[in-house]
Amino acid sequence: KSTIAPAQIPASPSTPEVAANGTVSLQIPTGITLSETADILADAGVIKDKNKFLQTANNRKVNKIIQYGTYSFNKDESINSIIDKLITVK
Repeated sequence: KSTIAPAQIPASPSTPEVAANGTVSLQIPTGITLSETADILADAGVIKDKNKFLQTANNRKVNKIIQYGTYSFNKDESINSIIDKLITVK
């Protein structure tokens, strides 16, 4: 009689790290679009309204100047502050 091992639960995909103080660390990959950046920020809980973020970023004409790298955001950070971080060359 063969025994069947219990199903292994797959490891969860890499999730953003949330520090105790509510700061979220995120990796923004090279070549990412503004919409994909918004998805990452929304999934991490950094932004609540993806459309508002995209509208603000487009109004500021930053859709082509997102810098890749690792960022830290506060949970209650303003959209303009988030955009400022994303376009600042490190």
